[in-house]
Amino acid sequence: IEIKHKDGSLSRYAHVSKINVGAGQNVEAGQVIGNTGGAAGAPGSGNSTGPHLHFEYLPAGSGQVDPTQAAKKIFRFGGNVTVKPKVNAQTGILGQSGKPTVILAAGTNDYADPKSGAAGITKSIKELQAKGYNVVVVPPNESGKFAGVSKSVQEAATASGATIEKGKYDQNDPLHLQMGEASRIREKYGKNAKIIGASSVKDAVTKLEGQKIIWLMVPAGVATEEQINELIPMLNKGDIIIDGGNSNYKDSQRVGKSLEEKGIGFMDCGTSGGVWGLANGYCLMVGAKQEVADTMKPILQALAHEDRGWAHVGPVGSGHFTKMIHNGIEYGMMESFAEGLELLKGKSEFKLDLAQITELWKHGSVVRSWLLDLTADALKEDQALEEVAPYVADSGEGRWTVVESIEQGIPTPVLTLALQVRFRSQERQGYGYKLLSVMRNAFGGHVVKKAK
Repeated sequence: IEIKHKDGSLSRYAHVSKINVGAGQNVEAGQVIGNTGGAAGAPGSGNSTGPHLHFEYLPAGSGQVDPTQAAKKIFRFGGNVTVKPKVNAQTGILGQSGKPTVILAAGTNDYADPKSGAAGITKSIKELQAKGYNVVVVPPNESGKFAGVSKSVQEAATASGATIEKGKYDQNDPLHLQMGEASRIREKYGKNAKIIGASSVKDAVTKLEGQKIIWLMVPAGVATEEQINELIPMLNKGDIIIDGGNSNYKDSQRVGKSLEEKGIGFMDCGTSGGVWGLANGYCLMVGAKQEVADTMKPILQALAHEDRGWAHVGPVGSGHFTKMIHNGIEYGMMESFAEGLELLKGKSEFKLDLAQITELWKHGSVVRSWLLDLTADALKEDQALEEVAPYVADSGEGRWTVVESIEQGIPTPVLTLALQVRFRSQERQGYGYKLLSVMRNAFGGHVVKKAK
């Protein structure tokens, strides 16, 4: 990401990610984005002469998704990408002539329900256009397994006025473009965006000029530390690494000390906002030395909710510690909603409408919150939750919060019990567990385990 400051200077950042997309598949990507053609702007702001490129990663063959929900995901992440292991992302958003462009290619049937045909795909495209995006579609091959989808895509593009780009797909893997095709299409529609491609993490870092600032968003633990160790030989004194994942704060303290000895700056950034962050702004809790925080201020301001959704909370480790406690509180809030709503549902004689009640609580109620908003939206779509398994995963921070309460000798009965209930969800049935799973999916895009 490159930010052009008022004095004309540029700050360039690399976003490196290794994301597990299910079934043991790891996708690695490194993107360096240039913006030498003018001031940077947010998608749809009308002043983005440079690119805005952000990818959502989905597993190949991930199944059918309602096109409206898929469109929301595209808005949320800034781009819909279908990939297979070790294959470069094929779609994204490119700034062009002051208006961002969405390129939809490869696995079109993954975001458009074939049952809805051209009408459903048209709806998705028009929702994108209503947000101010140019839309370019690359239909699957007209012959073969996905010929019907190809026809629907072309009909939808014609009906919505989107641009149709003919792309060459792999004959053996008809949902993925041939080698080089993705780059050709991106360059064609992003030629004014001055995109700098990178084929690997090393290539991305090499192309950064001046002080190198690397932002990591990878799973906590071994994956994060391996990536940091890989980066160290590529960096110079004064360069900075940011860990924006959910690492244990004690690991962050140790890593920060090790990097400091090598002259490399470090920031641990607790990141909240879930899958809605790109659209609404993130909540960023950062721990770092003051000089590192000062250097990172422009990017934190660009990512945060209204420039108020970020704070330098303390030294290295404090950002991830704050996020850990945040997630522990989140567990307790979610459990309270799930238990209360299950009680309402259980009073069958009243035939209560949970969608109506949660919508009501959004207006003037003491319990109103964004979490309630998301729950109400989910219940409007489906109250029975028959296809959702009553299984609620925990990603680690809740456990660490409970351990911290033991170490400090501070009782946290609500947070502890909320964690224990998640463990119990693997052993019994319950509507409340289904609600907890739906909430996690709503705010964080976490996988919902389907009922068998």
